[in-house]
Amino acid sequence: MFSNIGKKIKKLATVLCWLGIIISIVCGIVAWVAADDEIGALIFLVVAVAGSLLSWISSFVLYGFGELIDKVTDIEYRLNPVRTQNNQNQDTVEYTFVDKQEPSHSFLGNCEMCDKTEVLVCEAKIVDKMGTRYRKVCKDCFNKYNCQPK
Repeated sequence: MFSNIGKKIKKLATVLCWLGIIISIVCGIVAWVAADDEIGALIFLVVAVAGSLLSWISSFVLYGFGELIDKVTDIEYRLNPVRTQNNQNQDTVEYTFVDKQEPSHSFLGNCEMCDKTEVLVCEAKIVDKMGTRYRKVCKDCFNKYNCQPK
């Protein structure tokens, strides 16, 4: 219901714009028929054109808000790993890595993937949907995520 909300807001803006244009034209026709003279034609033009124009312009704000949500969602997706739900309803991270090679040049430090402290870590190259990144990882994480040495 609330997934892809940016696209839904943009679609709503489009629907409301067209609905406003149609209602403006119908109201203009009703005013023209009710006046039944030359002023009726002027009222029709004013109501139909001005109402349609206002409907179109007012849809900019709602459509822009939907576009803003789409852009922020895209930025958040690029900055953070893709998260999925597993059977225990815990967040897990999906990674796609390059060719697996064994780590070399290990040193004592903290693993940036599993947060182990004071373990042997190495600089590893990670390639996933966010692009190429370099992290200090322990041997377990290096093998688990198929990292490549830096």
